[in-house]
Amino acid sequence: MRHRGDRFRNGENRLGYHRGPRMHPTHYSWHAGENSLGKAIWPVPLALSPDELLSTWIVRLALANGCEPLVLTGFLWPGWRPWTIDLDRASDFSYLEPLSKYSGIRIGSLVAASLRAVARATTGTSKKPNTTGPWILSLGTRNRKRLGGLQYCSYCFNGDATPFYRLQWRLAWHTCCPNHQVILNDRCFWCRAAIEPHRLTTRNSNTAYCARCGDNHGDSLHLRAVSSAMAFQSLADAVVCSGVGRYGPVLMTACEWFIVVRYFLMLLRCTTRHPNSNLTKCLVSIHSQVGTLKSTMSGLPFELLPPFERAQMLCCVYGLVQAGPKELKAAMISWGLTSATMMQDWPSVPYPINELVNALPSRRRTRKRSGKCSQKPKPPQVVMRMWAKLCRKNYG
Repeated sequence: MRHRGDRFRNGENRLGYHRGPRMHPTHYSWHAGENSLGKAIWPVPLALSPDELLSTWIVRLALANGCEPLVLTGFLWPGWRPWTIDLDRASDFSYLEPLSKYSGIRIGSLVAASLRAVARATTGTSKKPNTTGPWILSLGTRNRKRLGGLQYCSYCFNGDATPFYRLQWRLAWHTCCPNHQVILNDRCFWCRAAIEPHRLTTRNSNTAYCARCGDNHGDSLHLRAVSSAMAFQSLADAVVCSGVGRYGPVLMTACEWFIVVRYFLMLLRCTTRHPNSNLTKCLVSIHSQVGTLKSTMSGLPFELLPPFERAQMLCCVYGLVQAGPKELKAAMISWGLTSATMMQDWPSVPYPINELVNALPSRRRTRKRSGKCSQKPKPPQVVMRMWAKLCRKNYG
């Protein structure tokens, strides 16, 4: 294996990448894991680490027992191709019975390592939608190939006795590692391939290697973390764990809170398309960083964006959430916004913002559309978005 990390000295290099301190992570627990392996049948039992992601633990289990993940899942579930779906989002966990039998890990612990509880807290249901689901990174699965959906911190890998992927690295609002103050990577630093541990072979000693080029993710470099993005990350984690969120003086369920955040994300994307609009000026008056937000190159949904772009957006969302409804109301009135402007394409505005929007004047402008077909060339930004989507579809 090639190890390129020794080429770079500690600190920040001229490209802005950060090596970060070498330290052992201090985990907050999404689940406790399990070490009791007395009933394991397989020759090499493997403990489920705290906060470990279910699907990548299955990969580690296969490699520890000297076989590829595809061979192990073929033995457990003949006739089923689990790597062509999102195993961590499966709504029926009856498939975990043979895995529990042979590994010695209880079914309850395996379910806790999935994304079921997080999906239920953020959306109100644990059922996986047919389209890109909110708040959980999309894998972009096509056969066994994936286009993304998994992040990592190389310094966490280096601090592990055996590197493993954390459950929180699948969450869309997780863009930074709070232990090492860096932005997470979602691709191999060397070959830019998506993270696909399920395609590793027995030549790889652990899941920290790239399935395409074979380099060690532990030697990767990272950008420095954004403080506001980490603050929002901690806030969202607390909302999920407690089941209760707050917007200003209003208490709401975690699901309702994430809908409010989703609404602010929609408004922010509108500001990047119309930087000189009154809506943009209104949000800038609440949080000045909104004015620095740039339109994404690809125009993809939030769950498909790279960590750095999501971090920039969440910085602005954090400022808007912290400002509260009172400041939002004053800014909307000051800039003369209408209810149509605040609703955009949403059928309804979430509570409690709907009470503020309903009090605004509803001066919806009707645009006359010409029957003539325009033959003008598309703007460069639109062409680049179309090209980025095509590249993602065909080449990953």
